[in-house]
Amino acid sequence: MLMKGPPPQEVPEGLNGDQYYELGKRYKLAGWIAQSKKSLRLAIVLDPDGAGKLAQVYLNAYLPRHDVPEEAVSQNIAAVNQSLIDSKGAEKSYRDLIAKYPDFEWPYGNLGHLFVEQGRLEEAKEILGQALSVNPQYTNGLIHLAAANWKGGDLQSSDELLKKVLAIDPQFDSNILINYPHLKERLELLGKKR
Repeated sequence: MLMKGPPPQEVPEGLNGDQYYELGKRYKLAGWIAQSKKSLRLAIVLDPDGAGKLAQVYLNAYLPRHDVPEEAVSQNIAAVNQSLIDSKGAEKSYRDLIAKYPDFEWPYGNLGHLFVEQGRLEEAKEILGQALSVNPQYTNGLIHLAAANWKGGDLQSSDELLKKVLAIDPQFDSNILINYPHLKERLELLGKKR
């Protein structure tokens, strides 16, 4: 369920760890990063051995490592939407975001994905390397880099990156890899070998 309207100023009080974990994931999907981080951190404190473990994985793997302003997140979402109809415009938007917010890994990852889709594999690897220098646990960056390596014929490097994804998030949902069906199959195979 997509949340609409402005982000809440405060995360609700009185929830349990599981509820804060689920709320944190929903806030992230809505683009409300500060609220998501706060909810996930509450889950970690309230239920460190249960939902808190899942919340820590989610916090590390799927949210920006550094705090970023809402404006940066909104501009990144707009650039993703722009990429569906205007890849050159989206490339400029991502580059502008990277220049303005160099510690925000999402625009790097999205630009890397755009380059992979265009077959610009060396550029993809370079920009995705920058994303991973900002956040080494950024699973989307690892996935896009694995795709660039796969498309370039370096299957061993691709597999190593997929193994990193599974090490960061052992319950990684391979169903989100609709753009990379070959990686989905590979990730599932690697997961079974563990």
